Amino acid sequence: TLNAIATLFPDSSWTTKAALYYSTAERDYRDSSTSDPFGRFSWNVTGATLRQSVRFEPLSLDFGGQIESRRASIVVPSLNPRKNYAAWFGHMSFNVSDIIQPSGFVRGESYAEGRAFSYGASISLKPVKMLHLKASHSRFARFPSLQESTWGFYRVSSQSNISLLERHTLSELTGTIHIGSSLTAS
Repeated sequence: TLNAIATLFPDSSWTTKAALYYSTAERDYRDSSTSDPFGRFSWNVTGATLRQSVRFEPLSLDFGGQIESRRASIVVPSLNPRKNYAAWFGHMSFNVSDIIQPSGFVRGESYAEGRAFSYGASISLKPVKMLHLKASHSRFARFPSLQESTWGFYRVSSQSNISLLERHTLSELTGTIHIGSSLTAS
């Protein structure tokens, strides 16, 4: 991974971050009934992310984009799946006071299979110094990963296409109590 950070604007708290990355992983899959390997997979992931941070106290904004190419090399020569996607994202938080901080995020992704959109919001409360409460709700959407897709290609047939959009909703309430400098309970 190659990371770079710069301040393209006069305000030094407005940072621009860029990352270029490449990774590879290899894995053998085994049949649980015989312990024999039935497939060897190799994944190559290449991508870039650009993120801009902007601060207008008490408002904080982060936004940017990402592109990525994922490629699987499989023992079966006829299968050589590749997925490319592009995404945009944004995050906003507003520090109303030291007591309350609402925030929210959005993310859009575009794949060959279609588009996915995710969003969420939260509110953080610190009524007293030792107590931190947070309520959040989010909805995520994603297509199967390259690994999940190649599993379907390999195990079913070369004509298999796992491209179902998954949707997940998460709502949570959390509370943390800080007692002294070394004890925290959640």
